[in-house]
Amino acid sequence: VALGFYAFAPEALAHAGVVTMDLPTALGFVWALMSWQAFVTRGRWRAWGASALAVAFTFLVRFTAVFLPPLLLVLTLAQLASKRVRAPRRVWLGYALLVPSTLVALQIGYLGHTTFDPLRAWRFDSHLFQTLRQRLPGLRLPIPDSYVAGFDRQAVESQSGQNPSYLFRTLHREAPLAYFPVALAAKWPLGFLAALAVLVFYGAQRRPRLWRALWPLALVVLFLWIGMFVGRLGIGIRYVFPIVPALAVLLGALASQRPGDAAWWRQAAVALVAVQAIEACAHAPWHLSFYNALAGGPERGQWIVNDSNVDWGQGLIALREELARRGIQRVHLAYHGTAEPSVYGIDYIPFRGGSPGPESDWIAISSYYFVGLSQRMMLREGRTEQPIQLDFKPLWSRKPEAMPAGCMLLYRLR
Repeated sequence: VALGFYAFAPEALAHAGVVTMDLPTALGFVWALMSWQAFVTRGRWRAWGASALAVAFTFLVRFTAVFLPPLLLVLTLAQLASKRVRAPRRVWLGYALLVPSTLVALQIGYLGHTTFDPLRAWRFDSHLFQTLRQRLPGLRLPIPDSYVAGFDRQAVESQSGQNPSYLFRTLHREAPLAYFPVALAAKWPLGFLAALAVLVFYGAQRRPRLWRALWPLALVVLFLWIGMFVGRLGIGIRYVFPIVPALAVLLGALASQRPGDAAWWRQAAVALVAVQAIEACAHAPWHLSFYNALAGGPERGQWIVNDSNVDWGQGLIALREELARRGIQRVHLAYHGTAEPSVYGIDYIPFRGGSPGPESDWIAISSYYFVGLSQRMMLREGRTEQPIQLDFKPLWSRKPEAMPAGCMLLYRLR
């Protein structure tokens, strides 16, 4: 049941086929927390080895791994408080050994490219690292240079106001607190949402021992806290994707009853897995632009939340096939993405505003531009220097002739 909810999650299906680190990040956190809990409760070094590998893997994958050590510490303290730690001294030794094992993994992953220069010799762009350099100018970090530079760049992206957030047709300077609850309600399958409601009801009825669900709950709370209060990156639910496998594991509790004991929970879980699978398969293969039925699918959902929730420029192949099906030779195109459309065999006239010329009676628009967001545009000669914002309000009241990949809108102009 847990695997079913995860494997048929549109996010998991989408990001398994996109070159990002969202899927490895989620699996790294899950791997680290599961193996660490096993080490804490059983005290076996084999479990510590799995945990050390998982922590190292996650640090090499995503900068949010810096939240792993304090999270592991909280889990350890919680297990100590509940008197479920078999060998406390061994646990604390294992926790301390995670530091050198992770540093060694970083050096291996970055091929030892570490200068050990003091912070005063660095040039930082983020407030975080500028403050650190000011307070500790002589500090030498035993961390690869590229890792430090990348962390500094990510810290800039996470600063307030750096990433405007789109919610309910309104562009906010930073993500409102309601962003992720609304986005998840619109983007998660109804089967998954219903299963979570059943899980809450199950918990109220059965009152299971919470220590068994400690690490999944901790992972959910951590990433919701990061997304809503720390990073405030309201540009896609992919930033809280690790909560999906964690919740899937929790949903496995519905099917973990003994035979003959409250079979209703198992039946409900299996039925809702099937519902989610049908929802995901119905939108295949364009899982990135999935919105549930209550959100109205991509055509209506794009007005609730946009950006990487729907449009990463993944619709060029679908657009090419739609143009071929309709016999359209050339098209005006407002494309949001980093690929050059002609590479995919699309003969297009870049649309950068104004009235479309007579070269084509058709226009294709990426959802990102259609709702009013701005971004640099990819042209044959490269991306524009400045972001382009286009006004498609005259088309907002019209139904598109087609919506390739759920992220592009095709209109007939004449």
